[in-house]
Amino acid sequence: MADSVDAGGIRPQLKGAFHERWGLWLVVALAVIFIVILALCEVGRTVITVARQASPTAVIQNTPSPASPAVTPSATPSPTATRTPIPTPTITPTPTPTPIILGPPQIRALGRLETIRYSLTTIVEGKQGSGGVLEWVGLGTVELVLIVPGEVIAGVDLTRVTAEDIQVQGDAVTLVLPAPEVLVTRIDPSRVRVYDLKQKLFAPAPDELELKLLTHAENNLRGQAVEAGILDGAKSVAEAQLTSWLYELGFRRVTIFWRAPAP
Repeated sequence: MADSVDAGGIRPQLKGAFHERWGLWLVVALAVIFIVILALCEVGRTVITVARQASPTAVIQNTPSPASPAVTPSATPSPTATRTPIPTPTITPTPTPTPIILGPPQIRALGRLETIRYSLTTIVEGKQGSGGVLEWVGLGTVELVLIVPGEVIAGVDLTRVTAEDIQVQGDAVTLVLPAPEVLVTRIDPSRVRVYDLKQKLFAPAPDELELKLLTHAENNLRGQAVEAGILDGAKSVAEAQLTSWLYELGFRRVTIFWRAPAP
């Protein structure tokens, strides 16, 4: 048969066709592998780019610091240990108390110590005549009544203190003082008032009678003050004043005795 093909001629053709197909498949496979590798590379670049965009890298800029002033090193002396001296205890001697000196001159210098005063008023009256026949017949007489205000001052006369009246022992002192007395009786003539005046014919002037009545008024004022207790008040005030004065001199114990008043 003209269309029949020899088997021996077909096999070599089949082998050649097989080899041709195998080579083609190998080329296709390599091409696919190459394309896959390229695709993987492209994917990797895309991932890296996205990651960089997602987390930007902080840029650190160095800010120039202000130039610090140049410090010239100086030699610092090393501290030298100073030894503190131990203070020597000071022994203060106990002061010896100074004796207090008190004598008559110091007390007499106080003079008449006026301690209390009273303001009083008394009424005095008197009569004076020329004497003789005129007075016998009721003439030549003058009668006068006065209202006399005055002032009485009492105290202690310290000028009479003697050395025997003072005893000093350390800070204790004992004094013997004169009895308090009325030192001043004062009348102001401008305040004296005439309460009544009866002057008959041939009577003398009332001036002499007025002087006698004023003297009598002084005695009345003094007597009234004593009866009112002015001497006791003068003693209390004088004792308080002298005690305070002696304390200022440095005494701590003061004893005062009083002499009996003169009869």
